[in-house]
Amino acid sequence: MPPIPLLWVLPLAFYLLSFVFVFARKPLVSHDWLIRRLPLLILAAAFPIVSGSRLPILAWIPLDLLTLLGVAMVCHGELAHSRPSARHLTEFYLWISVGGVLGGIFNALIAPVIFHSVIELPLVLVLAALLRPAIDVKENTQRARRLDFLLPVILGLSLLAVILILQALGRKPGLAMGILIFGFSLEWCLSFGRRPIRFAAGLTAIFLASTLYTGSYGHLLHAERSFFGVYRVTDDDERQFRRISHGGTVHGMQSLDPARSKEPLAYYTKAGPIGQVFDAFSGSSDENQVAIVGLGAGSMTCYVSPPQQLTYYEIDPAVERIAQDPQYFTFLRDCNPNVRVVLGDARMSLKAAPDHSYGLIVIDAFSGDSIPAHLLTREALQLYLKKLTPTGILVFHISNSYLDLQPVVASLAGDAGLICLIERDTRISEAQTKNGRFPSVWAVIGRSSNDLGKLVGDSRWRPLLSKPGSKVWTDDFSSVISIFKWK
Repeated sequence: MPPIPLLWVLPLAFYLLSFVFVFARKPLVSHDWLIRRLPLLILAAAFPIVSGSRLPILAWIPLDLLTLLGVAMVCHGELAHSRPSARHLTEFYLWISVGGVLGGIFNALIAPVIFHSVIELPLVLVLAALLRPAIDVKENTQRARRLDFLLPVILGLSLLAVILILQALGRKPGLAMGILIFGFSLEWCLSFGRRPIRFAAGLTAIFLASTLYTGSYGHLLHAERSFFGVYRVTDDDERQFRRISHGGTVHGMQSLDPARSKEPLAYYTKAGPIGQVFDAFSGSSDENQVAIVGLGAGSMTCYVSPPQQLTYYEIDPAVERIAQDPQYFTFLRDCNPNVRVVLGDARMSLKAAPDHSYGLIVIDAFSGDSIPAHLLTREALQLYLKKLTPTGILVFHISNSYLDLQPVVASLAGDAGLICLIERDTRISEAQTKNGRFPSVWAVIGRSSNDLGKLVGDSRWRPLLSKPGSKVWTDDFSSVISIFKWK
C-alpha cells in the first residue's frame, strides 16, 4: 500500500475513541458483549496475515480499524472497571501513560532491530487473545488446563500437515487456497474462544504453522527489515524465478535458468515499455550517461553497456546489499560490473551530479507500491531537467495497484510545457506472465517531440495530456486521496 500522509490519524482517532466509549457513564455497547465478539474479530484480522491474501483496500482498512477499536475497547474496558478511587486516579493515569510510552519505544526502536519482518500485529493479536477475560468458564480442572495447551498443539500440527500435503500436491497459493487451508483451522480456534489461554495458544499455533505456507511470496531465501520496510528474496514454487519484494509488491525478478539470467523480467522486459525506451536511445551518443532512481534487483543494468555509463540512486543500503549479493541476484555482476550505486535520497544525491550530464533519467523508486510523492513534484521535475542534457528524456514507472499516477505526471509535464507519452502495457496473457512478464505503465517526458525519437511514431505510445484546471503537485501540496483507485 502507498504511504498516505496523515493516514495515522484514523487509527489514533479509533484508539482515543475507545477511551471515550468505555469511560462514559453510559457505555456505547456492553463490555460483556464486546468480550464475546472479540475472538471472531481477532481471527478475521488474522486471516490475511496467515494466508498472505491481499484484500481489497476498502475491506482491509475497515477490518483493521474495527479490530483496533474492538481490542482497545475490551482492554480499556477492563481498565475502566478496575480504576481506583478518585484519590488514586493520578497514579492510575500515570501508569497508563507509562504503558503507552513503553509500547511506543518497542514499536519504534526495538521491533525494527530484533524482527526481520513486521510481526507486531500478530504479536498484538495473540496478546489481545490472552489478556481478554474468560467467557462463562465453569470448568477449570487440571484436565481442562492441560487441554489448554494440548488442543492448540494438535491444531498447529494438523494445520501444518494440511499445508505440506496440499503444497506437495502442487496446489497454487491464492485466496481460494488460503480459505481452504486456514478456514477450518481458524474456525477450530474460534471454538477455543471461551478460554483465553487456549485461544491465544491456538492462534499462536496457527501463526507458527503459517510460516511454512509459501503464500504469494514463494520459497523464502532471505528476509530483511530496514527503516523503509521489509524486503523478501524468494523463489517461486516452480523454482523458475527469483524475486525481491517490498511488502506485497515485487520490485525485481531474475530467471534461475542460466540462459536467461541476463534477461530483464517483470516490469522491465525488452518487449515492454522500458525495453522500447532503451532500444530507441541506445545508439545515441547524447544518452551515454544514464541515471536510474531505484535499484531493486538491478534488472535494468543489462540495458546499459559501454560506452554508456549507468548510475543508480538508491535510498536503502539493504536493497544495495541484496542486489550486490550474487547468491541472490547477478545482474550487477554479470551485466555491468562497473555500475555505480549512490546511496541516499535521490533528490539530495542528484543535486551533487553535474548539470546537463544525463541523457536518460528513469524514476523507478517505490515506497511499497508507489513512487514517493516528493519525486513527483514541480521542484523535483525542475531538478531532473537541470541534470538532463538539452535533448535528454525523463522516464517514470507509474505502475500502481492503488493510485492512478497518470494525471499527476500529465500535470507536471503540462505545467512545464513538456511533451509526454504513455504506454499502458497491461494486456499481458497468461503465457507471458508464466514467462516472467508483468503488466506495467510507463511515461516518457521530453522537451520536444524530436527528443522522444521513434517513440513518437510508435502506436503503443500515446500522448498524455493534462486536464484543464488540474493542480500540479509541489513540495507544499500533494493529494494522494484524489488519485486513489477505490475499486
